[in-house]
Amino acid sequence: MKSLPPFFTTLMAGLLLEDPASAQQSLGQQMELLEAQRDAVESSNAHQRIPAMYVIKELALSSDFVPVKSKALELLQEPVGSSTDQIRLPAIYAIAELANSTDDHAVKLKAIESLTEPFHSEQLVARDVAIDAMNLIVGRIDKMDPSSENLIVAALNLLIRAADSGNNGARMPAINAVWCTVSGSNFDRAYSVALDVLAKPISSRALIGGMEVRFMAIEAIERVGIEAKPHEIKEKAIRLLSDVPDTDKERARQATTRIYETMG
Repeated sequence: MKSLPPFFTTLMAGLLLEDPASAQQSLGQQMELLEAQRDAVESSNAHQRIPAMYVIKELALSSDFVPVKSKALELLQEPVGSSTDQIRLPAIYAIAELANSTDDHAVKLKAIESLTEPFHSEQLVARDVAIDAMNLIVGRIDKMDPSSENLIVAALNLLIRAADSGNNGARMPAINAVWCTVSGSNFDRAYSVALDVLAKPISSRALIGGMEVRFMAIEAIERVGIEAKPHEIKEKAIRLLSDVPDTDKERARQATTRIYETMG
């Protein structure tokens, strides 16, 4: 009788941790189970790498230990950097799941930073899935918690490159993500960074899709300008709206008026 492949052995060991009697087995044991997957998840053989990736994710999701989740994010860096979509894309979504499995800000920040490589990828699908994963993470951040500000700013900083992309397939989702990230946060620094990110697309003069990009940016800038409370941020938004082509001036004027109306 053939023995089970190593990844099944590890998976079964990991599932044992879900038993209430063994759930608090040592942190060291759980870390060892994760480390045992390193060679497989870094292998060029997809038949080893893909199962290992799912073992890592399930072990980390079932654990209450923050270091285990952090270690899993470290191990997922190899598949998330793959040039093969069927490996990279599930790894990106696994990062989002891990971020949302805890309230620990260090894990969430590490997850956001773990998306850097796909955000910088030349592959459009990788950037779009990274934006989607970012939206999933940000959607579960408590924006009423003042300590969440650094998470929001980190997410916005990752969106800069996508928002400045020459490919509207990445740029447009990124513009939408900027507003989704900052909305409802009441973090002054985040609003200001959001406007810095939006300065890229509103300055687009591309012949194909340029107007569409600018109109999306105008709407996002308007929303930021209305929601932010400090006058200096509202004024920053208004300045961005003042430098648009003639085709956009009426829409920019409407946005500017609405921001002014909130300044008292």
